[in-house]
Amino acid sequence: DVALVRFVAETLHHDYEATRGLYQTNVTKRQWPFNSQKKRMSTAVKKENKIHFFVKGAAEVLLEGCTKYLNGGGHEVELRKEVHESMRQRIDVMAKKGHRVLLVAKCELRGKLPEKEPTCEPLTLLAILGIADPVRSEVPAEVKKCQGSGITVRMVTGDNMQTAKCIATQCHIYQDDNDLV
Repeated sequence: DVALVRFVAETLHHDYEATRGLYQTNVTKRQWPFNSQKKRMSTAVKKENKIHFFVKGAAEVLLEGCTKYLNGGGHEVELRKEVHESMRQRIDVMAKKGHRVLLVAKCELRGKLPEKEPTCEPLTLLAILGIADPVRSEVPAEVKKCQGSGITVRMVTGDNMQTAKCIATQCHIYQDDNDLV
């Protein structure tokens, strides 16, 4: 989350604190922590008579629930098949580079602020983000030492398979598809 705030402030030159301030007064909000089965976290914010529901999570999962996206002009546009495919390919490219790929989306809810996390579709895609989390420099050598001592090193992750393969390759854990479980 810190990386996202920095990106908004430093790269997009957007005043994060001003935007956050819009949702600090006269609002009610509810948050649901990351759920490893759903591969997302979510927040519902009620301001005036509207409930804005935001989700952030695994891009390859959330993209399937999106029917619109926010274009460069800030308008919601239908997510046509060819645009959907283009975004899926971008997600794959980032994942193959070892990035953790997140998608941020929203939808509007009616009625009361929900107690339980709602299923909210269709979603409007707001952003796809690739976050690099480089392997620490000492890890590959330490993995090699373990392997040289007869220890089989395994990596357990909930990451996108392409992201996991890239990171495991950098760490000398992944050699070929026979290594995948």
